[in-house]
Amino acid sequence: GAVIGKRAVGAALTSRTGLSAQTSAESAAEADASARQGLHMLVQISTLLLVAAALAVAAALSATLWERRARLASLKIQGYHPGQLWRGLLLESGVMLGVGSVVGAIVGVYGHALAGHWLTITTGFPAPFSIGAAHVFLTLVLITAIALAVIALPGLVAARVPARLSLQE
Repeated sequence: GAVIGKRAVGAALTSRTGLSAQTSAESAAEADASARQGLHMLVQISTLLLVAAALAVAAALSATLWERRARLASLKIQGYHPGQLWRGLLLESGVMLGVGSVVGAIVGVYGHALAGHWLTITTGFPAPFSIGAAHVFLTLVLITAIALAVIALPGLVAARVPARLSLQE
């Protein structure tokens, strides 16, 4: 049935370029493949955005650490060792990243819920929403880990600032 109909339609379309015949099963399989490819691209884009966000935050925190070298130098004069300063900088950065990530996750979940509600109201089509706590937690840990890894080197360099820098201000 379907194969005979496809052949008949295909024969009628031979004079038309760019047109082809498909059975409903082939059309459904093509639509499923296209949807899978679209979802795969969205996952790649979201991963890229997460890494870019973590790198942007790390760059901003690294610049902040670099600007505080004079203060770090004065702490060295007071007897702090570079290792202590570096661990303190990482702890401070970790706390800032943690608080910022948690607030960002809360606002993001709220925004997602609002957008889903707005879609339901405007289109009449239900937009189901659920919080994937494991996914949110993994995202928070990933962003914090990437940012701390990037901050570690500038923080180490800033912690090793010569003490004489504090005397230059």
